[in-house]
Amino acid sequence: RGPIWGQNARAPTGFSRSAMGGSASTEIGGVRVFKVSPGSPAAEAGLEVFFDFIIAINGVNLEPGEQSIFAKHIQDAENGTAKVTVYNTRANMTREVTV
Repeated sequence: RGPIWGQNARAPTGFSRSAMGGSASTEIGGVRVFKVSPGSPAAEAGLEVFFDFIIAINGVNLEPGEQSIFAKHIQDAENGTAKVTVYNTRANMTREVTV
């Protein structure tokens, strides 16, 4: 069926600065992408497993712990579309896609 969404996670920023005396890595809000089914709207939008986080949906920012808000918007968009803002930890950039 569609993608499987996960919990919040710490952002891999290349290395942990705390080991070098700097600040710790920052937490990314939103929902991590753990699975994208072939042929699904998420696959067509180019969502990348593990590295992508959905940080906003339909203009609503997803703060840590707000998976229920994300789930409601996805459920409301069934048989339609949702506009999501995606943060990719590997590229360290955001993009907007429609699923």
